[in-house]
Amino acid sequence: EQQYNPINKRICAIDLNPNYIAVVVRDKENIIHKEIIGLHKLNKCKNTNKKKHEDHEIVKRLANTAKHFRCEYFAYEALTIQSNDKGKGRRFNKLCNNDWRRKRIAEGITKWCNIIGIKTQEVLPEYSSFIGQIRNEDEYDSVAAAIELSRRAWLFVSYYKQQDVQEVKG
Repeated sequence: EQQYNPINKRICAIDLNPNYIAVVVRDKENIIHKEIIGLHKLNKCKNTNKKKHEDHEIVKRLANTAKHFRCEYFAYEALTIQSNDKGKGRRFNKLCNNDWRRKRIAEGITKWCNIIGIKTQEVLPEYSSFIGQIRNEDEYDSVAAAIELSRRAWLFVSYYKQQDVQEVKG
């Protein structure tokens, strides 16, 4: 068994949405890898066991991507969404309230990152799509949001965990 040797403050971040997952790997300023995993066909599937199996495979792929790029942290959104009427129709409500398996994916990521030796970090998701799109206007919305989440995670790790970034005064 080889010891996992991560690169200091390299972060893999994901933006979770019902129909896709955006993945970004970054150092301080450099985006090393970005991709989108589509879930449209899987969401149309009626077989619950197939969905569980595919979610498990997606989580393993995400963890192996972080391991491949030697990430020290894996960041994901701290989502707490209540089931309610979104006002956009029955299909949209079903997708967001019943079919979105965000808790299963977050728990799986935590499990696999613990096995590999990658630290996990929940990041507050408020306005990540909006700010991400303003800062990265050439990217897709989900990738821009994942870039913003990785930036927030990098700042959190730098400021609170490793304490190597000083607070700006003035």
